[in-house]
Amino acid sequence: MIMSGQMLLAWLGRKRNEPKATAAADRIQAAVKTVIAGRKHLTRDLDGDASTTEMGDAIAAVVQG
Repeated sequence: MIMSGQMLLAWLGRKRNEPKATAAADRIQAAVKTVIAGRKHLTRDLDGDASTTEMGDAIAAVVQG
């Protein structure tokens, strides 16, 4: 769901030439990459043991800075 939102923001940024949407999409994508690279809050499908809520919270924390 997080990446679906990211893709929607990226599309809106391109379609409507909206830099804030593009920036938000980039920030979300970077946060997901950071959490996955950290390997601490991964769900079972990514060889971790975190819940989807835990992984989502970790991504949200990175997005918020």
